[in-house]
Amino acid sequence: MGQIKKTSTHGWDNFQDADGKWVSSWAVRNGDVLECRYTRLGNLWNSMLDRCNPNSFVAKSHQSYSGVSNAFASFENFADWAVGQPGFDLLEGDGKRYALDKDILIRGSRSYSAEACSFVPQRLNNLLVMGKPKDLPVGVSWEADRGKFAACISIGGKNKRLGRFGSQILAHAAWQKAKADEIDRLVEWYAELPGFNHLVADALRSRSCQLRADIANQVVTESL
Repeated sequence: MGQIKKTSTHGWDNFQDADGKWVSSWAVRNGDVLECRYTRLGNLWNSMLDRCNPNSFVAKSHQSYSGVSNAFASFENFADWAVGQPGFDLLEGDGKRYALDKDILIRGSRSYSAEACSFVPQRLNNLLVMGKPKDLPVGVSWEADRGKFAACISIGGKNKRLGRFGSQILAHAAWQKAKADEIDRLVEWYAELPGFNHLVADALRSRSCQLRADIANQVVTESL
């Protein structure tokens, strides 16, 4: 029977068949090897379904995906939506494609739908991810040897210390301000990029406003 080989991480160029239908995948025989090739759209759609499959490794390890809308369950519907979106199939300067995000437009969304999804640069896709501290607010740790609460934030994958404080709410406020400042900075950066989506920018600005309101009211920010 020969070998069966699946190829392409990012996907081949998107195209439509003779009937005008978007192509997800196709097979090409090369001697004894049958290559299963996937378009960019096919890779996106299959990855989305895999994340929402409760039996898949991704779903079991992340627990943050609940499903896809009825419309997105159809590859053709998903493809028609995707190709018309700002940022679709764009590349960042480092060669990474814009990511399919599901929870910037709709806060806390765990499902994929036309209303919730957008294509954004990777650093925006990861911007609202928050850790889950057990006892202290996010961004805060206790330094027993100094008797102080330390504040720290991760920016661009690097930790930045924000100082030591006499209470956890003050330390958390330092993190909240730094996070709000970083969101505002990245929105300005994003506004100059191709594929800019004002709905994404507005949604991110609302998170920055939330953080600043939480500071004023001395409220712990538990999610973005």
